[in-house]
Amino acid sequence: GFGAAGNNGIGIGRYLTGYQSGSYALNNSKFPTLVPGSVVGNPNVKWEKTMSSNLGLDMDLFKSRISLTVDVYNNESNDLLIENEIPRSTGYGSQFQNIGAIRNRGVEFILNTVNLRSNQFKWNTSFNIAFNKSKVLSIYNRGDDDYFLRNYGSRIDYKVKVGEPLGQFYGYKYAGVYTTDDFVQNDNGTYSLKPGVPRAKAKNPANGQPTGIKPGDVKYETTAGEQDAFGNPMWSTADRTVIGNAQPDFQGGITNTFTYKGFDLTVFMNFAVGGEVFNMNAQRFIGPYLPNQNMLSVMNNRFKLIDPQTGRESTNLNVLAGLNPQQYDPKALWSLHSDNSIAITDALDYYLEDGSFLRLSTITLGYALPKSLLSKIKIKNARFYCTLNNIHTFSNYSGYDPEVSANSNVLTMGIDDSAYPRAKSYVLGLNVSF
Repeated sequence: GFGAAGNNGIGIGRYLTGYQSGSYALNNSKFPTLVPGSVVGNPNVKWEKTMSSNLGLDMDLFKSRISLTVDVYNNESNDLLIENEIPRSTGYGSQFQNIGAIRNRGVEFILNTVNLRSNQFKWNTSFNIAFNKSKVLSIYNRGDDDYFLRNYGSRIDYKVKVGEPLGQFYGYKYAGVYTTDDFVQNDNGTYSLKPGVPRAKAKNPANGQPTGIKPGDVKYETTAGEQDAFGNPMWSTADRTVIGNAQPDFQGGITNTFTYKGFDLTVFMNFAVGGEVFNMNAQRFIGPYLPNQNMLSVMNNRFKLIDPQTGRESTNLNVLAGLNPQQYDPKALWSLHSDNSIAITDALDYYLEDGSFLRLSTITLGYALPKSLLSKIKIKNARFYCTLNNIHTFSNYSGYDPEVSANSNVLTMGIDDSAYPRAKSYVLGLNVSF
């Protein structure tokens, strides 16, 4: 198969400059008016175009006891319409432009089997699985740049780079907290950071001894190799890197259908393996951000600076080590020191979680009344049924649902931003044919 198609699943008026309400003052009076929005129109926009090709194979074996469909596909989308940042000197912040091309390539399998078949009992299985790989082919109108960053909610960035897949989370790698082993105890009761321990570039003065760093503060990995004049590793914005990907390695579903006399039972499960979810809920609420702000209960296991014997912050490293046996855990939680608010404003791999799941999605149990009974009351068919939806999801994800994304934008996928939990439902029904 081969063909080309456009995309009508985009907003309207991308070629126009939008306006919004405003006001101005004149002669001690305030007058309403219209002012341009932040997105300038582009009369040169055109249709996105996807060229699709596929090669399929259908096999039917053993008198239809086994049937298999294999489909290999290659879809290339050009002139992608993306809201592109433009120089603020224009008076606007962005413009919709046809600036990119991507490719999705993969293979899908569908297997149908009749496992058991007799006069009264039958068991059928339908299984499908799909493997998909995306790749950015080109980015237009970016000069010599072969990538750009797309931000979501000022909380997480995505790196869109030529030759690499979509869905790449971009940020810092979390390296745990500063432990008591990272410091030396001074004779006056204070402590100092040991040489060679990574430190934030913004907190590293010329003398090489950073100010304000305490045990229990957040620590990032130094991926860029920066050092200060004393050879101490430092982290900065240069240490941001690709920290994960939202796209699953493969996904699919399985349906089993059983019939026995007048009874029928259908069980449907779907699954995804690989792919990560950025848990923005934890990032927002884990704390601290504002004084006296409530926090998630996991902060009960945070690094503690207060000595319960005195009720004051301790500077004794032995005391702090005894209060915090969990400090060596790579996922240890930071203290309530105010500088640690960066941990819920920076994009960290700490909030990335495995999005793999197996969902027991639907179970339907039905019973069809015997035709011999129905014929007496002039009814052709009658079937009672009960359907259970979203029964249970097997997953290690700490949020409500790993199968979530805050928006449908392919550039910012895999975000759990206060998504409403998927509801369970129970349906009782009756189908009657006269």
